[in-house]
Amino acid sequence: MAGIKFYTSPLSHNSLRVDMVLAEKNIEHEPIVVDLVKGEHKVRPSLIVHTSPEMLSKNPWGKVPVLECPHAGPMYESRPIARYLATVFADKSPSLLPSTDKYPAFARFEEGLAIEAQKLDADVTQLFFQLTHAPLMGMIPDQAVIEKSRKSVAATLAVVDGILSKQKYMGGETFSLADISFLPEFLALSVTGEDEAIKANPNVKRWWEEVSGRESWKRVSKPVWDVYTGIVAQVGGGK
Repeated sequence: MAGIKFYTSPLSHNSLRVDMVLAEKNIEHEPIVVDLVKGEHKVRPSLIVHTSPEMLSKNPWGKVPVLECPHAGPMYESRPIARYLATVFADKSPSLLPSTDKYPAFARFEEGLAIEAQKLDADVTQLFFQLTHAPLMGMIPDQAVIEKSRKSVAATLAVVDGILSKQKYMGGETFSLADISFLPEFLALSVTGEDEAIKANPNVKRWWEEVSGRESWKRVSKPVWDVYTGIVAQVGGGK
């Protein structure tokens, strides 16, 4: 499918879900990097959403990622975009979705997606914001929120460790979209030095070392990693 446009930014770690599907399946597309930084102040620039009519017409929330495809209107939010691509390009290897007629495997896959979105994402997002975006915007990080989020992340990953003691990947026995869904959170924890809960759980650690070693991940994550490494150094965030 020619004519795919992918609006993204190295400040959007969530966009990596889409990046990974595009990279794993080698889907031809045009990447369009959106500048999410307002102003030229190098110490504390204000991070904003895009309020231009053009961007708001593509995503009413004014954020990336956004995907534009021929014969389809603009799509936003990283998880549905990633699933759309994995479905539309199901014939391209590797398969990132289980067969819907293999009910136990499909249920396990859906469990993995649900755990990431419902159990882990909010706490990692809070922690990541407090350690990076908040000080960058001149806000004082909320230590109570940081500690609460740390404890919640540790508790969730302890449960995930038990799950991974019985299966190789987040969605079962093969690498899938479920694994891709977790990757932005693990990058956020790692780049801020908040990866103690990853290292403390052997099955989680094993999973992370394997999936983060994929060539596709190393390639697409580098711009985001580099940007946030710089931000953490600038604001003194992380551990």
